[in-house]
Amino acid sequence: MDSPDLLKTQHVMVEALLAQCKLARSEERRRGIYRRLRAALVMHAEIEEIVFYPACQRREELATLVSGNYDEQQYMRKLLEEMGEVPATSPRFDHLFNELFMLINRHVDEEENALFPRVKRLMRSEERMRLASDMRAYQAARARQPVT
Repeated sequence: MDSPDLLKTQHVMVEALLAQCKLARSEERRRGIYRRLRAALVMHAEIEEIVFYPACQRREELATLVSGNYDEQQYMRKLLEEMGEVPATSPRFDHLFNELFMLINRHVDEEENALFPRVKRLMRSEERMRLASDMRAYQAARARQPVT
């Protein structure tokens, strides 16, 4: 599995969590799904920002496609933080969730339909495989760190 395929797999997992959160009605269930969603999104963003995007930025044609993603992911973190501060069954949570939902859907669409096809065209298979390996290694090392 190369780097775009690994990221697509994570997109599918996040989309499933978004759907579950949208359907959940109880505070406890929704809060539990939110925690899993937050962990998955933060890890995904870190992998992209630390491993994948820097590799893309080394190619001019890809650099323009990832240039705005850092700000987008910072906004995602802000939404997640705000969601953690309000009851999961509140109208404010619903509003923030809807913003997050639209942001994630736009992000996935841009990556899967614009960025990833170009990555597959411009990066050799070996490089994409090495990036995927680096992303898995980062994720494993991060998972061993104590939660702060």
